Amino acid sequence: AALRDARAISATPPYGPEGTFNGFHPERPATERIDHVFVSRHWRVLRWGVLTDSIDGRAPSDHYPLAVRLAFD
Repeated sequence: AALRDARAISATPPYGPEGTFNGFHPERPATERIDHVFVSRHWRVLRWGVLTDSIDGRAPSDHYPLAVRLAFD
């Protein structure tokens, strides 16, 4: 109860798809969000995003990375 989902409280709209699992298939829509960032009340979430970059149609991982910009209050 002390931790909050960073995506839900981002000051700006979340960037990218909600899903983070690609199963090494970046051409498919990412619908499952299995990666999270949780923050305590001391943190303000400025931005939250899922980075879906690939090179030559290949993903470097079966998960897309999350990028979160935080400020400590």
